[in-house]
Amino acid sequence: MHVAMATSPATPEHSNEDFTAATTRGAVLLDGAGLSGTVSRCSHGVAWYTRQLGSALLAGLAEGSDQELPAILAEAISRTAALH
Repeated sequence: MHVAMATSPATPEHSNEDFTAATTRGAVLLDGAGLSGTVSRCSHGVAWYTRQLGSALLAGLAEGSDQELPAILAEAISRTAALH
């Protein structure tokens, strides 16, 4: 299997808020889609959230369990929320 990925920040002066990765069981692509000019009360930011959620989702896919994707995603969201 050949996988190619590319992503870039919305503007050069902003950090890239996207996450992309793949395993033999699936691919993960999260578009951070932060809203330019908005103020967040969260100290982590959109880029942190997409990296944490993407990593947890990728780990769930790589574990090789028989769980369906909705269950893997729910667990990834729970793990990310626990870090928040």
